[in-house]
Amino acid sequence: MKNSVAAIIIIVVLVLSFFGGYYYTVNSIKNQSSTAQSKNQTAQINYVSVIDDLNNIVKIKEPVNRIVSLAPSCTEIAFSIGLGKDVVGDTVYDTFPQGAVNITKVGGLTNVSVEKVLSLNPNLVLAYGGIYDPNAITQIENAGIPVLFMNPENLDGIIHDIFMLGYATDDVSNASKIINAIESFETDLNGITANVTNRSTVFYLGWYNPIWTAGENTFINDLIIQAGGINTGSVGVGYYIANPESIVNENPQWILVSQSQAFLLNQFENNSMFSNITAVKLKHFIILPDYYIEEPGPQIFIGIYMVFQTLYPNLAGKVTPLNMNQIYLSS
Repeated sequence: MKNSVAAIIIIVVLVLSFFGGYYYTVNSIKNQSSTAQSKNQTAQINYVSVIDDLNNIVKIKEPVNRIVSLAPSCTEIAFSIGLGKDVVGDTVYDTFPQGAVNITKVGGLTNVSVEKVLSLNPNLVLAYGGIYDPNAITQIENAGIPVLFMNPENLDGIIHDIFMLGYATDDVSNASKIINAIESFETDLNGITANVTNRSTVFYLGWYNPIWTAGENTFINDLIIQAGGINTGSVGVGYYIANPESIVNENPQWILVSQSQAFLLNQFENNSMFSNITAVKLKHFIILPDYYIEEPGPQIFIGIYMVFQTLYPNLAGKVTPLNMNQIYLSS
């Protein structure tokens, strides 16, 4: 996919689909068809090429009907636009939605079985740009299989990736349905949180000793802000090691943690340095399943509402939350 594209006419397609206020720019190489001669007929082979989140030019043969996903977030996006039936392989970490559980497992995020991937004969592989197995990716690409990277840094990036996969698989209509539902929810929620004057402060606990958190330019930061909170970790950028003294000074009212990392709360509480933090004194802990906080797929927007209703229970009834049927067309 990174080879020379001298024979391809590059067209930058500006898809100005106005979904509740966002404009999408899709840089694409709209394909050429190639022809394959048989005895008495000519078969046309169609391709579509897109620029993925790592700026790779990915040429994809249509139709896409056998997908291997190398990350839970990629699997979730595929299922969201109705491609669940086409996902023939995923990782051992894929537990959501339910339909992903019984799919053939090809390994973990950084230890992919290339042999197993190739045995599934995929015509598209999805990978997460944040964590992946570079050797496996190289072998998969060398086998002639396109790899599409998704690496959303924020909520807009998640929405973009839903559209990008829909475009790459000729499922723009389904992707648009999901995006419209998400943006309608965002509009309603923003209309309520815009009037919150005394915002709750939230600290995301990603790991303990050292203490990792999420700063600006992360979808977790966006999640907290859109839920009407203030991210006390926004003094930093990206995912970084937080200064304990800074945490004490910011004095968060709530601590947000994923279910798989909830055990870290005991260690955090037992550190006398944090005993006077409001969140610790009141045991204000928000513990949600990983896929509602840490996996950049459409379910993040359900997680946003869960955080919102925890911070502002008196306002929760004024916003209609998203339901699974709105953001997953296959499960």
